[in-house]
Amino acid sequence: MKTLVCAALSCALLLTPALAAQQESSVSSQAPAGTASYPLPEQLGWIYRWGTASDLSGDSVLLHAGGESPQDILYHISDQTVILNAVTGESMTADQLRDGESLYIYSTPVMMLSEPAQAGATLILASIPADYGVPMARRVTSVSRDGASVSIGTEDLVYHLSDETKVSGISLEELIPGDYVVGWYTMVAESYPAQTTPETLVLLDGGTDGWVHADLQSVSLNGTELELSAQELPQLREDTLMLPVRAVAEALGCTVSWDAKSPDQVTVSQDGQPLYTLALDGREAYAAAGISFAPVEQLLGAHNLYFAP
Repeated sequence: MKTLVCAALSCALLLTPALAAQQESSVSSQAPAGTASYPLPEQLGWIYRWGTASDLSGDSVLLHAGGESPQDILYHISDQTVILNAVTGESMTADQLRDGESLYIYSTPVMMLSEPAQAGATLILASIPADYGVPMARRVTSVSRDGASVSIGTEDLVYHLSDETKVSGISLEELIPGDYVVGWYTMVAESYPAQTTPETLVLLDGGTDGWVHADLQSVSLNGTELELSAQELPQLREDTLMLPVRAVAEALGCTVSWDAKSPDQVTVSQDGQPLYTLALDGREAYAAAGISFAPVEQLLGAHNLYFAP
């Protein structure tokens, strides 16, 4: 994507941080509607809660979460947890967090239903001034490079990097769809999707092992289109996108085995160890013209992949 030009910025909307936060009240992991003639796979992304910190121990924090459903949540802090100053984007350490301060904490959807509930923190935004619009983490849907120009697409905002953009976190070379970005910016071009050139951008590992894009004509893994025969092209079954198991698994370095004694199932292995077995009974996976197909959601979960729209 091209860098914003002055003509585009002439119709930009100037946003204060507080107004920006009002427009960013939630993090969506669902791909934009209207990009396919069938429902895109539902993907669970990071979720966040905001509240007041207490019981800090260095490796955990108890958050008295506010909002429509007040709740106490114990978040565990690990070496993988990213802690950022909400105003500057600079890195912080767990011992810089303070009892009684407001925090925004992100985690995966996996939560232990104990008392209090527990989750692993992936991102913490701290040192938040009163009435400050906290920037939100957005999931990356695309990374476009045109020479020295880099644009990062998310579900509702495109970031165009400039020479003045301060970038930190993982490297731009490591960033893939499924990762996350947190951006600090003041102007947004009124377009669809909205576009901005951030002053500061933090790139975060989303925890997936790769990404896939597929439609009824092709399958791409990590940006490389697979060579498929006509029989291996994705199929649509009851509004579910079905992908060829062998083509996808082997492209990811796995092996697919079939036993004549159990003709109604296939086993996918990695490094000589069984990864999963699919029953070709037609309820989910099935075989057509000798090709095994499985729902895209099933393969995403089995191989820890993100589906890029």
